[in-house]
Amino acid sequence: MKLLKIFIFGLMVILISKFAYSQYITGVYLDPSSSLDCPGTIAVSYVYVYIWIPSPDKAISPSDIIPSCSPPFAYGIGCAMGGWGCDVTSYNFETCILKLFAFSSSTTPPGSYQITVTVSIPGSSASATYTYTVSTNVSISSVQLNPSMSSSVCPGTQTLSTVTAYLNNPCGNLTTVTFSCSAPPGITCSVSPSSCTTSGNSCSTTLYVSSSSTIPLGSYQVRVTASIPGSSASATYTYNIGQQISISSQQSSNFQNSYNIYITGCSQNYTLYVNNSPYCYDSYSQFQNINALCVVSYPGSYSVYARGCYSGTCVNSNIINLNVSPACVNTSQTIIYYGIIQLQAKVQPININTTYGPIGKNLEFSLDYPEYILTLNITNIGNITLNNITINLQQLGNVPEILYNGIPIGMSNNINIDQLQPNQSYILQFNILPLYIGSSSLLLNFNVNGQNIGNAQYNLVVNGPSNKSSLIVSENINYILILAGIIGSIIFLI
Repeated sequence: MKLLKIFIFGLMVILISKFAYSQYITGVYLDPSSSLDCPGTIAVSYVYVYIWIPSPDKAISPSDIIPSCSPPFAYGIGCAMGGWGCDVTSYNFETCILKLFAFSSSTTPPGSYQITVTVSIPGSSASATYTYTVSTNVSISSVQLNPSMSSSVCPGTQTLSTVTAYLNNPCGNLTTVTFSCSAPPGITCSVSPSSCTTSGNSCSTTLYVSSSSTIPLGSYQVRVTASIPGSSASATYTYNIGQQISISSQQSSNFQNSYNIYITGCSQNYTLYVNNSPYCYDSYSQFQNINALCVVSYPGSYSVYARGCYSGTCVNSNIINLNVSPACVNTSQTIIYYGIIQLQAKVQPININTTYGPIGKNLEFSLDYPEYILTLNITNIGNITLNNITINLQQLGNVPEILYNGIPIGMSNNINIDQLQPNQSYILQFNILPLYIGSSSLLLNFNVNGQNIGNAQYNLVVNGPSNKSSLIVSENINYILILAGIIGSIIFLI
């Protein structure tokens, strides 16, 4: 028994001495441990070999390392090892780095193939497995929109966005991507072209989105999908319907020295401001598209903008700066006479013994009364007699209804005055039918002997119950009468 114990003790000493003073591999690791490649390509992985050593002077020489790899030897799969070096990283550990090269043939069928990597040193070895996957598949990784949402637009407005499908296409296969879209009720969408073909990693089309003219305000989601056999991806486009208002100007072709201000956009009401003062406005029963016109026809410099409001929220338009020129004067003549036409407007509800004048250039009417009498007093306050006066009337808008001699004035109506002596007046009376809330502009263009001498404008506003103003404001139209020097030869210039 004593001899047996001595034998076992001696064996343990031998074994402990062997392992305590011999190098051995603690592990083999691959980075990466797998790959996804096309047929006929080469994949590279780094092989990290960790070796225990008794001391730095017992480090393994690179020549002592024997690497090998074992492919399945089928379908053209192969491998090779190479390019290694070693470094002592601590007192008892050494790290060696090698390279694994895995490859396939152009005819290798898709699939995953296992390659065993083995590293040996004298007295020790270790292995790791590398997965080499061959694939010809194409997939859609994502869909992106540019832009991904619209700005605030009016109902019925068409917007567009570029749709790009991004593909995982490692082998450069020729692939056709099909696009489609879906939208909620009231929104329409389409893509054009509906498909595109590429051998690269992306493919694009254009998304078109529109809406009905009566759709409510809000944000609407449109889904766009890109598809290929076996793969698809989607993205969302946001179509925003909200208030918008803008203005543009154009010099009037009917009235000299005046500008048409076109108001476009969408809201429930609008107000045009001239030098920050309300000038004309209109209101509607619901949120809708706006296409309105106001005329600025008085000499001066103006800053003009519009404001649209809906449910307590208002937006402002762009600003236009206008310079309305006065009538031209020929100063080369020697004798100059002035004639001045003065307008004075009064409003009286039918069968009510109350009159009031304009507030600024606005004549206000209320739905409380079914009919009003509008009186225009046209007075020559100059120092010469005016002959053959023609007044051209034009109403921009249809609220309220304006009747002259019981007939709507329509788009254009001429009134003739044979003569106005100095301080003589001519009275025009109109019947005004409010009908419903809204506004329009009444334009008056004055001609003497066929020559245009100036314009005037009143804004007729129909609103709900309001206080009546007793303020009477006059508008002056100035023109210059020039005597050429020959008796009876009269030239009118504006």
